[in-house]
Amino acid sequence: MENTYTIFLGAFLAFLATALVEVIKNIIQSRNTQKKYKMFARLQLISVLKILNKLKHTYENSSRYLPRDIALLEKASEPLNSIRNDNTILKKADLQEQLIDLIADLNLYISDVKSLSADSGDDESETMRSSWMSKNMELIDLRRRIEDLSKHLSDKKSEL
Repeated sequence: MENTYTIFLGAFLAFLATALVEVIKNIIQSRNTQKKYKMFARLQLISVLKILNKLKHTYENSSRYLPRDIALLEKASEPLNSIRNDNTILKKADLQEQLIDLIADLNLYISDVKSLSADSGDDESETMRSSWMSKNMELIDLRRRIEDLSKHLSDKKSEL
């Protein structure tokens, strides 16, 4: 009878050890996945930020955006849509919300700028200048939000 208890106790301890190892492995894997996701998201946001800076400088020189820069921004923002689909990797709901909101606003901004660029042509009217100035103000706000979010994604404390 004593051997039966010893065997049962050994099996139970083996089960607990296996379960503990699996839990630790899953926690480590989850953290690594989250770190990789944050790094990829941050790098994508930084690449979009660089193009937004380029658009800002172009606007300062010519009061409008160049079509090739708009196309470049559209191309750089495409990977962000895959980031938006996988945002459940992030544990914090407010961070998920900020990321989704930023990507949606960026997509809307790109759409607005493309249509404004197509509509304006060589039009130098006051309405067109006002529209471009409004889009430049939105660009500045997007830049600030991207900078804030990328800082938050790189923050070591936010990884825990």
